[in-house]
Amino acid sequence: EEVFVFKATDGTTVGLTKLGPKRRPKPGKLALLDEQGDGIKVLWYFLKLASSDVSREVQAELDEEDYAEMAREWAEFAGIELGE
Repeated sequence: EEVFVFKATDGTTVGLTKLGPKRRPKPGKLALLDEQGDGIKVLWYFLKLASSDVSREVQAELDEEDYAEMAREWAEFAGIELGE
């Protein structure tokens, strides 16, 4: 799998993959999240699918600014447009 690597301001690195056949969002899950009108939950769902357990543990330790930048850069890498 093609991997995106993010480097945080403190030098911590975290890897995420693209969504695809092995990491496909479930339509029903997306429908439920869409009904709630909560785009951040959709983004978190995508990040979970694109991350290993270890990657998620590292992500949990990132500062807010680094996490937001990681999510933005990953979405660009994965071809996902984020709303405001």
